[in-house]
Amino acid sequence: MDVKIDKLTQHLVSDKTMSLSKLYLDKLRKMQINLKEFLESIAYMVIQDEYGFAEIRPYSLPAVPYELKEFERLPFEEKQKIKNQIYETERIKTYIAQKREIELKNSSNYKWLCEIRSIIKDKGDPVSLNKIQKKINEFEEKLYE
Repeated sequence: MDVKIDKLTQHLVSDKTMSLSKLYLDKLRKMQINLKEFLESIAYMVIQDEYGFAEIRPYSLPAVPYELKEFERLPFEEKQKIKNQIYETERIKTYIAQKREIELKNSSNYKWLCEIRSIIKDKGDPVSLNKIQKKINEFEEKLYE
């Protein structure tokens, strides 16, 4: 159960949001609300634009370096001859590291949005579900480019 709570609260973006999430967490600890109510409260809180939901966007991948584009155009035999050399250059290493970091962030945010959707789905709230689904669609476009 703690993992689910941590997953939801790790993506909260502002001090205001953290204060409110701590308030809900305190209510949960004091058993004033149950876990389901806590998760619903957090889910509804984070989809409000005043808490930064509107600004959540998938990150764009970095531009592919020219050298890597040229490498990809080479015939297979040529690639095999210089494969290790191309991936040892600093520029390509940096590109790959940045690309992986962005893919991880986008994937993490996508999974988080899907988790929020599953919590709100149980409430039968089509307006909020639509709002979340639009964000999920944005991330799916980036993840599957």
